Amino acid sequence: MVAAYLRHVARFSSAAKLFLAGAFLEGIGHGILWVLRNLFLKECGLSEGFIGNTMSIAALGTLVVAVPLAFFMDRGRLKGYVIAGTLAFAGGLAGMALWPKPLPILASNFVAGGGMALLGIGSAPFFMRHSTPEERPFLFAVGTAIGPAAGLVGGGLVWLLSLAWGEGFAAQRAMLLVAAGVSAASIPVFALLREAPAEAPPPGPRRLVEREAIMLCAPNVLIGLGAGLTIPFINLYFRDRFGQGPGAISVLFSVAQVATFFAFLAAPVVARRAGGVRTIVACQLLSIPFFVVMAFTQSLWLAMAGFLGRHALMNMAMPVAANFAMEVVPSDQRALTSGLRELTWDGAWLVSTSLGGWMIQHTRLVHDGYTVTMLVTIGLYVAGSGAFWMLWRKSPAMPPGPHHASRITPDGTHPEHVAPAETPANRP
Repeated sequence: MVAAYLRHVARFSSAAKLFLAGAFLEGIGHGILWVLRNLFLKECGLSEGFIGNTMSIAALGTLVVAVPLAFFMDRGRLKGYVIAGTLAFAGGLAGMALWPKPLPILASNFVAGGGMALLGIGSAPFFMRHSTPEERPFLFAVGTAIGPAAGLVGGGLVWLLSLAWGEGFAAQRAMLLVAAGVSAASIPVFALLREAPAEAPPPGPRRLVEREAIMLCAPNVLIGLGAGLTIPFINLYFRDRFGQGPGAISVLFSVAQVATFFAFLAAPVVARRAGGVRTIVACQLLSIPFFVVMAFTQSLWLAMAGFLGRHALMNMAMPVAANFAMEVVPSDQRALTSGLRELTWDGAWLVSTSLGGWMIQHTRLVHDGYTVTMLVTIGLYVAGSGAFWMLWRKSPAMPPGPHHASRITPDGTHPEHVAPAETPANRP
């Protein structure tokens, strides 16, 4: 597997490599934010319910930009959108740190959420434009693995800075400003991109939104609802149930990033043998027992093991799912589909994150509010995985072979007009 990755990575276009470098820098900011945001807001004296509202307002920022801008992204160059998104994300982090009051915090998270959406929506169609079909599964895997790798660096920075600065309000505020600065450093990198133009749409009549895009997004709603109830509060779970501080939590999150990094890299190899749909569904369902352990245990070690297993498995199929989504829709709807997937995911978070904060604060089952909230999340994950299997189980194995770029339909057939093999433009 290592030799295959090295061979394919060496063939990545210069534009793809530059995009990965910029995404890595911005990802460090994401990693710091992932560890610190909830802890910082608690240091500001805010409740779990308000923290949930903060997550929801960030998701609202994503909703506002996701689909409207995706229509334009499919028809033009992506570089400007990515730079604007990075600037908005870094500005949102700085705003939250500099003005730690309820209204400025909400506004900052709204701006940061919109910025995160632009990079997230643009990455998948960018990879499609700058890769061959043979390289594509590996580029998606590396592109997705950039997130946990950068998160590992971000978590490590939190740990090191907490040793030097402490773990109080002033220290966490300064760490958020560091996150903003590192994220902003990716802007000059993205500015160097030489981007391929958008592809011509396939022949034949077009619908505003293809049914494949809708069928990809429907299970996303259920998974997003479940994730929003619990995942934003995992750092608080370890603080409240087990008394862990920012330094210890950042180390645990860093270990989770390492596990997820290797899971991402293994995903396309597994998908080539088992098929894309089976890989996606199996990974999601295999994570459930680990989540059950987290819901009921009072042992820190069992909770840590459950967290690591759940995190790696639930996220393992992300590059396969992103590549699958881009293959099953026509080339002129890739950014739109990416935006719709982001929209349904973050729209579900918008609904469920505030509810999750309220449930944790006001409901108790067995130990605390985390148990019942995790059980509801588990039920929604199972329903979402089942829905994806029912909709796409007849699709052929994915990704397609290296000599053609197939558009796969939900019933497992191929349409009359198949786009020719895509070759990356602008190779130096």
